[in-house]
Amino acid sequence: MSRSAAPPSRTDDRSIWSAALVCPVASPPVREGGILVNGDRIEAVGPADELRAAAPGAPERAFGRAVLIPGMVNAHTHLELSGLGRFGEGGPPEGGMAGWIGRLVRELREWPPHLFLASARLGAAASLASGVTCAGDITVSGQSLPAMGDAGLRGVAFHEAFGLEEERAEEILAERIPAEGEIPDMAGGLAGGLRQGVSPHAPYSTSPRLYRLLLDLAGARGWPAAGHLAESPEEVQFLLDGGGPLAEMHRALGSRAESFTPPGFYPLSHLYEIYLI
Repeated sequence: MSRSAAPPSRTDDRSIWSAALVCPVASPPVREGGILVNGDRIEAVGPADELRAAAPGAPERAFGRAVLIPGMVNAHTHLELSGLGRFGEGGPPEGGMAGWIGRLVRELREWPPHLFLASARLGAAASLASGVTCAGDITVSGQSLPAMGDAGLRGVAFHEAFGLEEERAEEILAERIPAEGEIPDMAGGLAGGLRQGVSPHAPYSTSPRLYRLLLDLAGARGWPAAGHLAESPEEVQFLLDGGGPLAEMHRALGSRAESFTPPGFYPLSHLYEIYLI
């Protein structure tokens, strides 16, 4: 069994999954292949006939003319927004990206925690149904963490934080990021395949001080970090001179855009300067 992942061990919990094509990714595809499963572990991958001989009598789930692949990865998603459906569907959003964000924020301000949780569960179920088993999820509410854990998704739940007011950076950090060791209620606790992380939202919504606090915290806890960068021309304008549609969006949402001093840099250079300060 040249493509075997490990020598099979006989137990009562073995089964074979077979299909016209099995793609292990790390080795060439196997025509008329199979996967020998023991409980929640893969024991071997190879030609289905060889697996049947190695595990006589093991029940088989035959997928026929199908392709079996490892679970897919969605590296950036917002599971808790799944309940919105196609928000703003029907062509380019009115007011561009700034207008779309404004409408989204106003909508989410009305959501209680249980609605975020229900929405995240919809997203987790849809992910699994489409073959995604690992996700990098950006969460404002923190409710996608239990939704991912309860569904069995692996990956990282990045706690998102934003705010332009430098003087409120510590307060925002305390509000948005769970204390070390603190996790929302979830079945079975925090699974081994699920981690927490931090996400400074974007340069047009996150003060340099908050950026540094978030990244310092991530380093101290060994958490990964993720964020949005250079999403639109409006972001460039806001960072260069503090004006444009994003400034109008901040004012409309009650955010103190006037407290933000435009750095005069493009987005990537702005983040580079933050790290150097």
